[in-house]
Amino acid sequence: MLRRSSFDRQKPTVFVTHGFRSSDQTPCVNDIKNMYMGFHRVNLITVDWSRIASSINYFVVKRQTIPVGGVVAEFVHFLKVWGGVDLRNVHLVGHSLGAHVMGIAGKAFRNQPRKVGRITGLDPAGPLFKLNDPSTRIDRRDGDFVDIIHTCAGWLGFAEPIGRVDFFPNEARDSQAVPGTEMPPAGRAWQFYAESINSADFTALPCRSFGDYKKHRNCNIPLKAPMGMPAPARIVGDYFLLTASAPPFALGG
Repeated sequence: MLRRSSFDRQKPTVFVTHGFRSSDQTPCVNDIKNMYMGFHRVNLITVDWSRIASSINYFVVKRQTIPVGGVVAEFVHFLKVWGGVDLRNVHLVGHSLGAHVMGIAGKAFRNQPRKVGRITGLDPAGPLFKLNDPSTRIDRRDGDFVDIIHTCAGWLGFAEPIGRVDFFPNEARDSQAVPGTEMPPAGRAWQFYAESINSADFTALPCRSFGDYKKHRNCNIPLKAPMGMPAPARIVGDYFLLTASAPPFALGG
């Protein structure tokens, strides 16, 4: 199968998946896929679990993130064994419930000699997940580098930091997620991430709070770093930034 495909084990391999009531044909996945394919040389694999995720019963769909994550892990293992893929070059990207799918997939390699290189959670779903039970959700230990972008924290998404680094653009809470606009139901994390694939201008600062960020108080300015795809694996902690209210969202700085 791999020999008949365009798969190249020398390239980074990126998996992208959707969340609740969504599919791999929605803008969330397609925009990220198209940005990668337009600007980077990668193996891009989309994970479509819409037959499960399309259910209106959130409780049922939430429970299925564990077996779906297991299937993703099996495919990653297949690429490692039969494709010669270095797990350090594997990047799992998931939106909403899909963020937890990717976290579950990453857990399968936590006790092996090598973890998955990176996992990115875009507005990881909050309802029915517990902060004190990382076994069923994305967690900072699931990959070598786990970064989270929060844009609907405390509403549909996790409010607490759960990654190695957590980005809180525009405070990431309710309608404040994009200044001057009404936040769409699922937040804008995926839009920010898609844009970041060809932009290092989502400049973020590590601070104690969003209030401190606005006053540039209790912030480590020398450690500022870009949010999204260019985020360096060396950073850790909570990062804050502002964005524009319409594309292009990145403000630089």
